Amino acid sequence: MAPVLIGGIFAFILCPVYNACVKRSYRRMLKGAKRKGFSIGAMIVSDDSEREVDKAEKRRILIAARAFASFVCVVIVVGLVGLFVYFVVPQVVESAINLINTMPQRLEALSDWCKVHLAHFPLIATWVDNIANAGNSEILTWVQKHILSGDAVSIATMVSNGVMTAVSYVANTFVGLLIMVYLLNYKERLFA
Repeated sequence: MAPVLIGGIFAFILCPVYNACVKRSYRRMLKGAKRKGFSIGAMIVSDDSEREVDKAEKRRILIAARAFASFVCVVIVVGLVGLFVYFVVPQVVESAINLINTMPQRLEALSDWCKVHLAHFPLIATWVDNIANAGNSEILTWVQKHILSGDAVSIATMVSNGVMTAVSYVANTFVGLLIMVYLLNYKERLFA
């Protein structure tokens, strides 16, 4: 259900943009179809008279306007996701690396703070000190055991799980975009 939910959310958010694009492009295309004229190079020669546009041509113009609006909505979604990945993901990775690098100092500072401020509660200060020291050593032990020891099976499992999760997210987003286009183009029929 994730792609349907993603497509529904995108369609709900982009519905005003889609409607404005359809309305504006339909008017321009209809106005161009009403004008009689022919082009000579870059110059258009016309007699400034308007012709009547039949229903079949109006329908083709509406289909073209909807296709253009769908394209604009897909470009907006892809652009926003790209901006998110470009700006947010590197910051999150940098923050995680910074947190991992400074964790021993931070745990030591927490332990010192607890010893000073929780002097009246030695049991709590000891408990926090034990947690801070135990957490640090447990993390280092896990890293040494699973990552630095060259345990290829666990590393391969972590990498394959990460790749499968990423592929699943990309597939769900792609199918969500298709569902968004469908919902935007056929919303009148679906509501009816």
